[in-house]
Amino acid sequence: MRTSAARFGPLTLAEMPDRIERVARGIAQSAYAELEIEGRLRRHALALVGAEHIFGRRIAGLDDVAYILQKAPGCYSFLGGAEPSKPIQQHHQARFRIDESVMPLGLELALRVIDDFLS
Repeated sequence: MRTSAARFGPLTLAEMPDRIERVARGIAQSAYAELEIEGRLRRHALALVGAEHIFGRRIAGLDDVAYILQKAPGCYSFLGGAEPSKPIQQHHQARFRIDESVMPLGLELALRVIDDFLS
């Protein structure tokens, strides 16, 4: 079972992971199946960059990725790529520039998650 959700509110946001898990467990139990919830991306990100570089702020940035995840296993994350010496510009703006030196880090994280998934 796969799901995606984006909802902001003081109580709802905090309750969503637990509510989604309870619903998923109920569905699995009704089908005499077992449920396994995985946290591969976070586990590998912690090992790669450490907790001080991981921000748990939730962002409703699922857009079309939710449709992709209906067809193939995957996950969604953000890779910080702001140039520290320049003002931060939002994505989809003409002045947006990314510090491409972070790309190898993002690739390494993706490869670790893929390797873990396939093994």
